[in-house]
Amino acid sequence: MRRTSNIPKPDKYRQYQAVEELPPGQQAQVDLGQREVVTTTGKRIKLYIFCLVLSHSRFKYVEWLDKPFTAQTFTLFLYRAFEFIGGVPKEIVFDQDRVLAVSENYGDIIHTEEFERFRRNMKFSVYLCRGNDPESKGKIESVVKYAKQNYAAQRVFDNLVLWNEGCIDWLNRTGNTNIHATTKKVPAEVFKSEQEYLQPIPTIINKPEDSLTRNVRKDNTILYLSNRYRVPRGTYYPGREVELKVKNGYLEVLDIETKELIIIRKISTKKGVIVPNRVERDYSHKIDELRKQALAMLGKGDKGTCFLDRIKQEKPRYIRDQLQLIIKEAEKYSELIIAQALDYCVQKELWSAVEFRNILEYLEQLSQDIDAPDIIDADAIPSEYQIKTEVRDIKAYTALYEGS
Repeated sequence: MRRTSNIPKPDKYRQYQAVEELPPGQQAQVDLGQREVVTTTGKRIKLYIFCLVLSHSRFKYVEWLDKPFTAQTFTLFLYRAFEFIGGVPKEIVFDQDRVLAVSENYGDIIHTEEFERFRRNMKFSVYLCRGNDPESKGKIESVVKYAKQNYAAQRVFDNLVLWNEGCIDWLNRTGNTNIHATTKKVPAEVFKSEQEYLQPIPTIINKPEDSLTRNVRKDNTILYLSNRYRVPRGTYYPGREVELKVKNGYLEVLDIETKELIIIRKISTKKGVIVPNRVERDYSHKIDELRKQALAMLGKGDKGTCFLDRIKQEKPRYIRDQLQLIIKEAEKYSELIIAQALDYCVQKELWSAVEFRNILEYLEQLSQDIDAPDIIDADAIPSEYQIKTEVRDIKAYTALYEGS
């Protein structure tokens, strides 16, 4: 555009000046970023990066997240960075970001409530960069670029835990052990002496909890480290999010607003599994009650027990419905009719509540007939209540054999 429209370049350029190296333990710089990576399935996803660098030694800390940062996750990662370097710098340089600063307020910076509480507990001062001025924190800008292009660009994403473990290995092997291009020193070696100048991490602070948020899926599961974790049926509704906390190898699922514990799951070391691997809809107590009620209506004898056991064996998926039908139908008839229907079902091996209902209906109709016998023959059940095959006369086959 300058060439085609004859627009001259400005005569004035911003002038920079090299700053003196800061004393050990004086300052650290922190910044966030994001980058797309390729997963093992070939899908591209976006990861978010947290970086910290000590200005004196250029010692670095890098950690990744699979969701945008919040004030809570930001303070958690910053606390982990302090644990990694073994102390707290006197001053930390930040970019203006909504997770830590609400307003610059002409120098009287208004921080977010969670970050301000964290800052006061950890006793460090904040240097907030001007908006759109990345040059004022060039050290950390270089670290973010270095982590993206050297670590993330050369790897395939499997899950967040392995990705972050690999990143720490990369820092110990490459990021902090290669000679720095500017200082011509190894950051890990200089850091050994700088660490003595860092402020100790206050012990009175409540450590930020390791928590994440996840969407509840339609099948009442949540995704965590390539696995699906079951939550109670009914937890899902459109847009529902829950909070996850990792404690001592267990995953706590909490309501994101009330912080009420929904369920606890043991974290699985496998991949692509459902935890737990069976449905936890425990109907055993209710089914036991239904069985007791049905057995009482059948007379509590051996035949009743046999009848219910065989129904459960033949129709395990429908045992609840079968028991409910038996109870519903048995309430309509006398003990004598129930006993006769049960005898017939056991004798004919009809292991079905539907068959039991049909026999009850027939016997009830029969009992209203004054000419009916007192004892019901099992073979006397009419065709409308049992299936019979047609028996053809032998003469028909003889005629066909003779060619008639």
